Amino acid sequence: MAMARSEKERRQKAPRLLRVSLTTALVAWAVAFGLATMSFYILAFLVAYLWLYMGLATAGIAFIAAWPIGWRLLASRKQRLQFASLMAAIGFALAGVALMLSVPLIRYDSHLIGLRLHTRIWLDAGKVRSWAQGLEITDGDGSQAWPLRRPMTLWLTGLPFGDVRVDTETRDVTVDWGSALAGHWGVFVTGDGQEWNGKHPPSEAMRRLKVEDGVWVWYTQD
Repeated sequence: MAMARSEKERRQKAPRLLRVSLTTALVAWAVAFGLATMSFYILAFLVAYLWLYMGLATAGIAFIAAWPIGWRLLASRKQRLQFASLMAAIGFALAGVALMLSVPLIRYDSHLIGLRLHTRIWLDAGKVRSWAQGLEITDGDGSQAWPLRRPMTLWLTGLPFGDVRVDTETRDVTVDWGSALAGHWGVFVTGDGQEWNGKHPPSEAMRRLKVEDGVWVWYTQD
């Protein structure tokens, strides 16, 4: 009798819990989209890399945490999966909202920090150096672009539209992408123990962060 009553209560709670979760998810995504739209996507652009990785981590934690709650309150596996998925969506959206709100409130270089994290995960500097040294290139304007002939690690780092250039003398590699409106940013790879020697010399207009020995991420507004 008690088990039947408990099962009935769970069935009654399920639609309400799922409706509340869905409403919360829609509100969270509406706020995130509203922040991006009101700022002409500037805030979303500045936190894009951080949002990707922090959002995925938050979504994963939210999904795992929601599963035992769903097991206790919801009757069917499908409902538990829906609930956990909605919690993950809420977590991902709220991570973006928090990051976008932090841009005008906290002084930090969110774009470069996120790009540094992305590069740290996907770039294999050793493979890039070996690839650059093995290229058959001729002297020209000092560098040559390689739109297709590049190792997978550079495709992943460039997401995958970055312009990859190899210096004909030093074999330094620059991944460069952006636009006139958003500025340009990318990754610079030189030899182990070498100092910055990229096409953008250090200046007030150009910012950079070191990823590892011989590897930097950079951003310039031009």
